[in-house]
Amino acid sequence: MKYTEESLKIKYNELKPLFERTCTNVKEVLTIFLKENNVPFLAVSTRVKDFSSFYLKIDRKKYCNPFNETEDFCGSRIILYHLSDIVKVNQIIRKEFDVQNNEDKTDKLNVNEFGYRSYHFIVKLKDKWLETPNYRGLKGIKIEIQVRTVLMHAWAEIEHKLGYKNKDQVPKELRRKLFLISAKLEEADGQFQELVRDIGDYQNELISKAEKKGRFTSNEFNLNTIQALLDFYFPEHEKREYATLESLKEIRSLEIPLTKVVEYVEKLK
Repeated sequence: MKYTEESLKIKYNELKPLFERTCTNVKEVLTIFLKENNVPFLAVSTRVKDFSSFYLKIDRKKYCNPFNETEDFCGSRIILYHLSDIVKVNQIIRKEFDVQNNEDKTDKLNVNEFGYRSYHFIVKLKDKWLETPNYRGLKGIKIEIQVRTVLMHAWAEIEHKLGYKNKDQVPKELRRKLFLISAKLEEADGQFQELVRDIGDYQNELISKAEKKGRFTSNEFNLNTIQALLDFYFPEHEKREYATLESLKEIRSLEIPLTKVVEYVEKLK
C-alpha cells in the first residue's frame, strides 16, 4: 500500500495520545520495579518518537506497513551505575513484560572492535495489565526499552553528537581514535564493577571479623566501616546510602572516635 506523508501524519497524530500514555505508565512502572528490587539507577526516561524521525525511518528501512513495522514509537531508557545490574534489570524485563525481541548490541562488535554497547528489548504490555484503567486501550503497542550503564550512555551520546550511525561512516584516520575512547570507557565500566565488588568484600571482611570477636572493631573511620557497623549490629536495617553518609558527617563533626560509637551502638542493642 502506498502511503503519502499527509496520510501518515494524520494517523500518527491519532495514535500519538496512546503512545504518550504508554510512555508515562511505562516510566512509572519501571521506576517501581527498580526500587522494589533494590537496583540503583541514574535515570529512567521515556520519549515518543516524533513524526519526522518516523517518516525518515520509513524510507531508510523501506517499510511497507510502517505502523506495524516501527517498534520504537514508545522508547524507554534505563541508565544504571553498575555493570552487574544489567543482568538483574534484564531479568525484571523478561518477567514483567511480554518480550517480543531482545538484542545485545555488543554482539555486533568483532572481538577487536569497540563501540556502541547497550541492551535493547522490544516488549508489549501483558494482557493482565490491560484490565486496569491506566492501561486500557494500549493493547499491542510495542515499547523499546534500552538498558545501559552511565559509561555506555556517555559513549552513545558522544557518538550520536558526532553523527555516526556505524563505523563505515567514520573516516579511517579517526576510526582508531574513536575505538580507543570506547575501549577506555568499556575498561572503566569493568573497573567500576571490580571496585563495587571490592567494597562489598571489604565490608564483609569487617563483619566476619566482628562475628568472630563478638564486637565490631576497625582502625579506619569511613563510609564503608559505618555501613559494615550498621550491618553487623542491625542486619535488618534498611540500607540508605544518603542516611549512612549523613550519619558519618554528623559523627565526624562531633569528633567522636569509632570505639565510642561502637559502645553507644552496643548499649542500644
